Amino acid sequence: MEFLNTWRLALRIARRDALRAKGRSILVIAMIALPIIGVTAIDISFRSSQLTTEEQIDRAMGAADAHMFPGAPVPLLQDPEDPTQWTTADEADGETAESGTDADPEAEQPNDEQAARDIAALFPGAELVVEHGWYGAEVTTAGGLAAIHLREWDLDDPLTGGSATLREGRAPREQHEAAATTAFLEVAGLAVGDTVAVRGFDGEFTLTGSYELPGDLDTEQLTVLPGTGVVDTLAAEPGAEEYLSYARYFVTSDTPVDWDAVQKANERGWIVDSRAVRLDPPPRDEVPYFAAGHGWSGGGGSAPLGVVLVLALVILEICLLAGPAFAVGARRSRRMLGLMGANGADRRHVRAVMLAGGALLGLAAAVIGLLLGFAAALLAWNWLEESAGSRFGDLTVNPLELLAICALGVGTGLLAALLPALAASRSPILESLTGRRGVRRTGRELPIAGGLFFVLGTAVAVLGALFVSNAMVVVAGVVVAQLGLVATTPVLVGLFGRVGRFLPLSGRLAVRDAVRNRSRTAPAVAAVLAAVSGAVAVATVVASTNAENAAAYRATVPSGGVVISSDRPGDLPAATESALRTLPVTELATIGRLADTGELCHLLNAPAECAEPVVQLPAAAVCDREAFETGFDAARAEDPELTVAEYDPACVEDWWVKTPTWSPVSVAGPELLRVMEIDDPDAAAALERDEAVVYDERQVHEDGTLRLAPLTREEQDREQEPRPEDVAALPATVGKEADYGARPGEVLVTAAWAEANGYRVVDEAVVVATDRDPTDAEVQALREALSSGDGSPGSGSTALTLHVEEGHTSDSQLVLLILGLFATVVTLGAAGIATGLAQADSEADLATLSAVGAPPRVRRTLSGLQCGVIALMGVVLGSLAGLVPGAAIRLAGHQEMHELWRTDWYGGPETEPQLFLEIPWGTILQLVFVVPLLAAVVAALMTRSTPAVNRREQ
Repeated sequence: MEFLNTWRLALRIARRDALRAKGRSILVIAMIALPIIGVTAIDISFRSSQLTTEEQIDRAMGAADAHMFPGAPVPLLQDPEDPTQWTTADEADGETAESGTDADPEAEQPNDEQAARDIAALFPGAELVVEHGWYGAEVTTAGGLAAIHLREWDLDDPLTGGSATLREGRAPREQHEAAATTAFLEVAGLAVGDTVAVRGFDGEFTLTGSYELPGDLDTEQLTVLPGTGVVDTLAAEPGAEEYLSYARYFVTSDTPVDWDAVQKANERGWIVDSRAVRLDPPPRDEVPYFAAGHGWSGGGGSAPLGVVLVLALVILEICLLAGPAFAVGARRSRRMLGLMGANGADRRHVRAVMLAGGALLGLAAAVIGLLLGFAAALLAWNWLEESAGSRFGDLTVNPLELLAICALGVGTGLLAALLPALAASRSPILESLTGRRGVRRTGRELPIAGGLFFVLGTAVAVLGALFVSNAMVVVAGVVVAQLGLVATTPVLVGLFGRVGRFLPLSGRLAVRDAVRNRSRTAPAVAAVLAAVSGAVAVATVVASTNAENAAAYRATVPSGGVVISSDRPGDLPAATESALRTLPVTELATIGRLADTGELCHLLNAPAECAEPVVQLPAAAVCDREAFETGFDAARAEDPELTVAEYDPACVEDWWVKTPTWSPVSVAGPELLRVMEIDDPDAAAALERDEAVVYDERQVHEDGTLRLAPLTREEQDREQEPRPEDVAALPATVGKEADYGARPGEVLVTAAWAEANGYRVVDEAVVVATDRDPTDAEVQALREALSSGDGSPGSGSTALTLHVEEGHTSDSQLVLLILGLFATVVTLGAAGIATGLAQADSEADLATLSAVGAPPRVRRTLSGLQCGVIALMGVVLGSLAGLVPGAAIRLAGHQEMHELWRTDWYGGPETEPQLFLEIPWGTILQLVFVVPLLAAVVAALMTRSTPAVNRREQ
């Protein structure tokens, strides 16, 4: 009973004190509520984005009872809850990897409706519904043509269900009508009511409506009615590729498609995604797929630990910012606390009053944070969906999680008030009544311990990155180092005080106030330090990763360049004219190909009798793959550091080389080197002399020649040796790659040499150099010109292809900007709160300044400099501290990638990963120079020049 009475009285006193000091209370509530708002909004958004099983099924198959697709021509086993996970029954006993781990139901299934109907007949009362589609259909836009996904489907069919949502207009009802996704309409510059045409199909379609796919908002898609015949027409075009076409098979049944029915389909090599089985899956011990040892059983991971670390840092941040407010409140209420002690209250009661204030303000912040977080989630709903690229499910609120968030707010308030409560309870009664603060000396134990923890954490992070290559070890070391640095903040603040002697009056007063009141300044500086160091660490990782990706990216041609290639020689003259009309062309070059028959061998569907010249390698450059695989594994077992290049250079393969065409031997002149911006005088001179240029020195024989011989695809597959009289030799020069990593080809020969040796040269591609990057409208116009001016077939053909080199693209600048803004907001908030507390704590000193004749601007200047000094301390220390974890994380990633490279069989010296450590100077300079200045200006503008008249305490 005494305990309850004590806390009831403490809560009443705390409520009265909070209402009397409204400004300070609002600051505390704001600092505790801000993260509560964020956590609440994230929790509601995350839970709402997690679709229920029913919602997942609706998006995958609409209102159908099952979705089927062929897996293999033999019996198979499947995961009942994830049908993309499957394996064949004869592989279930061995060690063969799961053949269907990454199966794509839409991309791999053939158009075999009869087989699908036979499988559907296994289900009682089943009816089969088929959706046909084509990937890469070229559709007219406002500026030209765009390659999109086309499908034949009735959007009014009840089966559509939740798989598509009509946004505007109506679904197509006539054969000449169509609907398009909002993403395609936006890119194409079209609207409902416009007409579109499909290249290769006669007639136009009127857009009657727009829709979206809830599971993929960015899909560019056009839907026409079944029976329109668009897909069949595209598939019938000469040169059409079968893999561009697909069919999806849906089943509606009088009875649910149960697990027994699914297994019957599995026996015939078909996979079934059943609504009934997904909603009520069979026990794992009744699933052959799991019994065979396949499937993932779940388990722990690093995610829970990561959540705990983030939560701990958030609480630390709040305590660092809210703690000074309670300390100032305790000093402002020291007379009241002294009177409590004079009337018999002991330390327990004083602590209870302070802790009650923390709990009361924490509860208020939690309630406000929950309400505002709920509102923020609703306001940001559409933006979050569009950013994620998919719609959320129904609004989901988990009461237990929101209650835990509320408890987090109350607990944070108690933690923030704990140290001030302990300090207030130890204050002598006489000192509290007289208003004297006494002499406070900072102990040396905490800074020393903090320095040791900083060194220890840094060592753990760096050594963990070098030798352990474990991300969690690095993160743990970073957290320990950050906590140690926070503990040393009071000492670091004192070191900053030594620069005050070089500042004018207001600057000296601001620095002196910050140093003398370290209990108020140090937590704010530490909060800024923690936020800035985290932002700089992430910015370091982002900038370094972007630099690594930019260095690893290999362009095909210079940025802005265009490659137009065709399997038919007659296409290229008209294509070249189209490029000259639509693009800002500066120069172009034609690439030819050698052929015996005058026709090019198609890259994907070449007949066995198709002949083309093949490079005859020296004996030392021929890799015996079988002997290499066995021998290299044994050699690496003895020497784990051994690389492929060291063991057998002939077996090194570089999969990342980019060339304008895929031809093993290309015909070109020196103009191709100019267009591709390759500065190689030796190669240009060799082509002028009608000699060969090779880009793999292993192809050059000891006599310095390149040797070519014509072989058919069938002869190549049999590894047949050419007749000696068919082998042609010509002098060869090893060429240099472009600075951006591309090659003009694997082997270059001239047209004059080809004609002299009995080969016919046919044009294969044209490379176009431009003076700037082509716009989307220019590319669409070129695509339209290529389709209408060259007489080539419709969009079902891959005869004519277009590649526009956009160079390395990255959103790292946006990420760095967001990180900088985040650190700026935290810095302004922390510095502003500390400045507000400083003003409240030093009101008497400011009144004395005014009384002795200080001009009004001194008060405003002092306030701005106080805020700027705190911000400057925090960002300088945070920027320096953030480089350590950023470098450690990058080092750990590099070690991991280097280990992968070392164990990969194709790892050669040219592909060895390099360590990229990029310092984000832009973000650091923004934080060091812009943020403190901005904080000072904002604080100065928000401070009154003339203070209110206050009575000086006696």
